[in-house]
Amino acid sequence: MNEYGLKSSESIMIGNDESADIAGACHVGMDSLYIHTEISPEEYGRVQATYRVLDGDFRKIGPLILADGHGC
Repeated sequence: MNEYGLKSSESIMIGNDESADIAGACHVGMDSLYIHTEISPEEYGRVQATYRVLDGDFRKIGPLILADGHGC
C-alpha cells in the first residue's frame, strides 16, 4: 500500500481465504470481498467481509462493489 501510495479507505481486498486475505484487510480498516472458490478453505464465515460472493462467480464482483457505493 505504501509503495504505491494507496489508502486503505479507498481500496478493497478481494480474496478466497478469510484467514489470509479478509482478516488482513479488516486489520488495516480496508473493505474486503470474500469469494468462495473451489480452492477456498472449507471453513468460512468466521471473518466478516464487506461483501461476499459464495458461488465463485467472478462476474458478480464489479457490479456488487460498484453499485453499492460503499468503499471503492
